[in-house]
Amino acid sequence: MLIMNNMDIKRGETKMEKVYKILKSVGGTNIALGVLFIVVGITLGVINIVSGAKLLRNRRNILF
Repeated sequence: MLIMNNMDIKRGETKMEKVYKILKSVGGTNIALGVLFIVVGITLGVINIVSGAKLLRNRRNILF
């Protein structure tokens, strides 16, 4: 009876197998999102540095 309670009747998978599959997909997704956020963060940082350098270079041209 314990085996029947721990099995999914439709697919024959145990609850632990389901949890393992879910954790596998969530872990892969988190790694992919982490890499994406690192790339976006680095790109935005470089853009901010370049625009700041342009502002500092052209500050002499501003008349008040």
